[in-house]
Amino acid sequence: MSTRHLHHPRRVRPPKPTVSQPRLRLTFATDLVAFIHAPTTQSYNRLTRLLDVLAVALAAQRAPDALIQIHSARRAMAAIFGRWERTGMVALSRLDELTLRAAAPHVESALGRTRLDAFNLAHALVKAQLQAQGDTIID
Repeated sequence: MSTRHLHHPRRVRPPKPTVSQPRLRLTFATDLVAFIHAPTTQSYNRLTRLLDVLAVALAAQRAPDALIQIHSARRAMAAIFGRWERTGMVALSRLDELTLRAAAPHVESALGRTRLDAFNLAHALVKAQLQAQGDTIID
């Protein structure tokens, strides 16, 4: 009697879908350029929400590699918000612009590596948090 084991092939699992849709990356790049050249409250809100969702999604995936650049961009957005509170105008400083431009490739790369389930979970969490704060949500 042979002591050989039967070969059991591994089950093939389909890859988890990622948010690598070119449309989302293009939307981010377009929103960033529009915000830098003509900042509005709507473009500020869109960028801030996306950065928040991406930060939560990457933390859920335990993929901290781009979090430093994302947090840097979020700090620049917080500085813009502080300036808006003082002056009533949405305006970028040169440092804010440079920070956002430097973070852009990392944000786009992180968008491409983010799993769809993590992105959807993060979106739901950020949306619930904003609703609890009384902010209006633009989907």
